[in-house]
Amino acid sequence: HNFRPDYLKLPDYQRQFNIPQALLLTATATPKVIADMQAKFAIDAADVVTTGFYRPNLNLLVEPVRGADKRRRLVQWMGERAGQPSIVYVTLQKTAEQIAEHLSRQGIAAEAYHAGLPHEQRESIQRRFMEGRSNCIVATIAFGMGIDKSDIRNVVHFDLPKSIENYSQEIGRAGRDGQPSDCLVLANRDSLNVLENFVYGDTPELSGIRCVLDELQASAPEGQWEFLLGPLADQSNIRQLPLKTLLVQLELRGLIAPRYAYFAEYRFKLLLEPEALLARFEGERRDFVQAIINTSSRARTWATVNFDALYEQYQAPRNRVVKALDYFQEKGWVELESKQMTEVYSLLQTDFDAAALSTDLHAYFTRHEGSEIARIHAMLDLFATEQCLGQRLAQYFGDDQAPQRCGHCSVCHGQVARLPEPPALPALVDKNFNGLCGDFIHRHQQHTGDVPGAERLTRFLCGISVPLFTKLKARSIPGFAALEDYPYAAVREWCEAHLVA
Repeated sequence: HNFRPDYLKLPDYQRQFNIPQALLLTATATPKVIADMQAKFAIDAADVVTTGFYRPNLNLLVEPVRGADKRRRLVQWMGERAGQPSIVYVTLQKTAEQIAEHLSRQGIAAEAYHAGLPHEQRESIQRRFMEGRSNCIVATIAFGMGIDKSDIRNVVHFDLPKSIENYSQEIGRAGRDGQPSDCLVLANRDSLNVLENFVYGDTPELSGIRCVLDELQASAPEGQWEFLLGPLADQSNIRQLPLKTLLVQLELRGLIAPRYAYFAEYRFKLLLEPEALLARFEGERRDFVQAIINTSSRARTWATVNFDALYEQYQAPRNRVVKALDYFQEKGWVELESKQMTEVYSLLQTDFDAAALSTDLHAYFTRHEGSEIARIHAMLDLFATEQCLGQRLAQYFGDDQAPQRCGHCSVCHGQVARLPEPPALPALVDKNFNGLCGDFIHRHQQHTGDVPGAERLTRFLCGISVPLFTKLKARSIPGFAALEDYPYAAVREWCEAHLVA
C-alpha cells in the first residue's frame, strides 16, 4: 500500500461512481490478499480466477554464498552464459553501479539501471536491452515495469529480493517464450538489515503524524486544507510515500476529501521574439498576452508567471493564464515548466482528538511494519526450504495444482540451501554511545531545540534517510550509518537504554 496508496481508495470510487463491474488483475495475489480484495470489492468466490503460479520452464536455484564470495560466483555464473539476455537484481543503486562495473572489468559487458539515472539514460539502456544490443542489466527493482522481453534466459538475485511477491514477479520476467531459463538466488543473510531498514524508514514517528494532524486542524477556519507535499514531508519528517499513505488513511476515516491540485509555479521560455508572439493576437487577447509577458519576472532565459499581479492589474483568473500557456506550448511558441504541486482537500471533520488519532495511526503503521518484516522472513524460510521450491512457491500463492516435485529446482537436485549467517559483529554494549551520537545530538539540538529520541537516533546510526536528515546534512556527521550492519531493533534497544541512563 505504501507503493500505491491510491489503490486503497478504489473500492470507494467504485461505490461513489456506481461502477457496476471491476476487474482486478495482479501477478502475485496470496490467499490473504485475494480475501481482502473480495471483501473490499464485494467479489463472489465464484468470480475469483487463479491461473496458477507454477512455471515448468523456470529452474529455481538457491545457492548459499558468503557475502565475500558473491562477486566471484556471479562472474563465474555469467561467464558460463555469455551473451544470454540476463537481469541481475540488487537492492541499492550504488550496488548496481559497482556490480555492472565489476562484471565489465571481468569481460562481461553489463549496464547499471536504477531510478537515480536520468530518464533519457534509463530509456536508452532499456531500449538497447529490449533490442538485444545489450545483454546484461544490473538493476534495482526500478527495472521491471513494462519489461516484456520473451527471451530472458537468466534472472540472478545478487541481493535478496524484498519479499516472496517481489521474487515471484522478478523471476516471472524470465523465459516468457517457454524455453528453459535459470533463476538463481545468491543467498545469505548479509543484506537482511538493508531490506529491513527500508521498512523501518517508512514508519512515521508519532510526533510526525501529530504534526500533520495539527496542520489539518489549523486549517479548520478556512474549511479546506492546502499544502505542498514536499514542505509537509519536511515539516513532519515523514517520507513522501508514507505521507501519502497517511493522507489516504485520513480520507478512509472520513476526515478529509481531495478536491483538486494545482501547480503553484509556472515558468516559460519564449521560443520566438515577444513581438512575434504578440503579432499572432489582436485586441483584448493581444493585451492579455502582453500582460503575461509584462508581469512575469525574467531571469536570463526563463520567466516566472506572477498570477497575483495578473489578477490585480488585469483581472485575469489563474485558469485562463494556465490555459493560454498550455496553448502556447502546444503551438511550439514557448517551453513551459510547472512545479510545486499544491494539494487541496476539503475538511469534513476537524474536532477529532489529535493525540488519540495520532496514536491510532501510529499503531496502524507499526502493524504494517511488522507484517513487512514478517514477509522478509517468510522469504528466507522459502529459500532455506527442504520442500520442492516450485511447489512451495505455488503453495504460497494458494496454487495447489503444482507437482509435488518439479525435478528442476535446487532442492529437487538435492541441494537444500543452508543460508550462511552474516559475519559476527562486535557486541553493541562495547560501542561508545557519545562517540557515535554526540555530534548528531549537538547539531539536532541546534537545529530543532530538542534532544532526538531513540527512534531518530536509530535511523541516524542505521543510515536510514528521512527529510530532517537532509536539512541537518546528517550524512556528513560522524556516526551516520555507523551501525547499519546491526539489526534495527537491537540498535533501538541500545539507544533507549542509553537515553534512560
